[in-house]
Amino acid sequence: MNYPIKPHHIFIGFEDSELHFRNAEELETIGSREPAIFVALLKMAQSRDNWSPFTCEDFQPFIDNNRYDTLAKIRIELDWFTSDDLAWLGRTEDGKYRFTHEFVSTCFKISPAPDCIVQSEQQEQ
Repeated sequence: MNYPIKPHHIFIGFEDSELHFRNAEELETIGSREPAIFVALLKMAQSRDNWSPFTCEDFQPFIDNNRYDTLAKIRIELDWFTSDDLAWLGRTEDGKYRFTHEFVSTCFKISPAPDCIVQSEQQEQ
């Protein structure tokens, strides 16, 4: 996805980034559903420095292997994120997962990187 918000524009360096996302008002729709997935998706995107489509196998190294010890469990979570009610992720024609505007903009709203906040404040002046 060619998008003005880049993965490094979203801050996930909190001591407990999962808790930060779990407490975010914007994610009330997922309730207790795994904020770990959001954080892991962001880690993967940041490691690639882009929002390119990905497979379960691409994502697996970034997720907690104690909770998600099989590709089937990972696929269940990712498929839940593609549901029509949420649309945090989409699917490409070749079956890969893709990030959506909703995912990127919501994550940025919850946790903009400090340098993005400074730039935004300078542009307003």
